[in-house]
Amino acid sequence: MASRAALLDPPSHITGHHLDDTMDHAMADAHRALAAAIDELNASGILLDVVGLRHLHRCTAAALNVAIIYERRTGRCGYPCRLPGLHCPEREALPTVLAALQGGGWQLADRLSSRRVTCICGATMEPTSLRLDRRTRSWAACPECGHWVTL
Repeated sequence: MASRAALLDPPSHITGHHLDDTMDHAMADAHRALAAAIDELNASGILLDVVGLRHLHRCTAAALNVAIIYERRTGRCGYPCRLPGLHCPEREALPTVLAALQGGGWQLADRLSSRRVTCICGATMEPTSLRLDRRTRSWAACPECGHWVTL
């Protein structure tokens, strides 16, 4: 039964990271409806009940619509990557950006930025820097989720 309870708990990475109350309510409603439909099927003891499965299908379809809208607003990673200056690893991975710059002559810098940046997932981002002649560019990347910012 412990795995069933874990299945019904809302994922922690989805709640509280976006700034849209309407989406928060839609996600909570979809989660509650799915959880209730699953509980009803489990409580009935007849998992292949046609009426119960139709209800679950309707709840699943509604939840899928909410999930698609949420993903379009936030990104596949589940975070609001459209925040100013934040780059999503799903769309633009920092290693790809760094490789392109290094192909243009940029080299790893000895000095790293001392700025500490906290990622939207809560982890501390790690700094990295490249230099070309006297110019230096710095970034901070999250070791947990891969999001990054330019420093």
